[in-house]
Amino acid sequence: SARGPVRDAFTPDPTRLCMKEITRKAADNNTQVYGKMSDNRLSKQDWVDSGLKALAHSGVGALKADMLAKLLGVSRGSFYWHFTNVSEFQAAVLTAWEKRSTDDVIALVEKESGEPVAKLHHLARHVFAGDGALERQVRAWASQDKHAALFQDRVDQRRISYVRGLVERTGQAPDNAETRARFLYLALIGQFSVGRVLTLGRKELADMVTLMLRTE
Repeated sequence: SARGPVRDAFTPDPTRLCMKEITRKAADNNTQVYGKMSDNRLSKQDWVDSGLKALAHSGVGALKADMLAKLLGVSRGSFYWHFTNVSEFQAAVLTAWEKRSTDDVIALVEKESGEPVAKLHHLARHVFAGDGALERQVRAWASQDKHAALFQDRVDQRRISYVRGLVERTGQAPDNAETRARFLYLALIGQFSVGRVLTLGRKELADMVTLMLRTE
């Protein structure tokens, strides 16, 4: 009987290509059809950055491959080149949110020279300056999704712990430091909940931190 062409050991069998490789090839074909060079394909970070913006503006419902692809003017193949599924993408967005809103903020404050009181004032000025849109959407997401709630709970505890440590270094007892750290954090969440409607100015923030640290 007739036999097909012999494939050597170094030629991949198309029927055994993984789905990600198939998707990659389809994405390359799409970029050629629409006149875009394949080396201009969006990076994983581009998708995550777009996801953060979409989340802040429209909520978790906007974190879908087709919606973001349409917004970015690319095919969904670009999305699936970097992420196996939407759940993996959502986890990447939450990880980026935690880094930017917590790790990076702590690093920024720690670079500030000075005593713990100065760091607390710097922290308050920085975090209360935001409009809270992304924070509101993440908290709303966490209220209905267990995975998002794990991120939210961890971030809440990390932030409170950091403030508590600064307060303790001002001479406050641990119990008092915990209460005062929660007071500051709940004030921040309160401002996030109302956005720009009610904001604290620089002097009001300074007064709040001073009041928080009073020992009388």
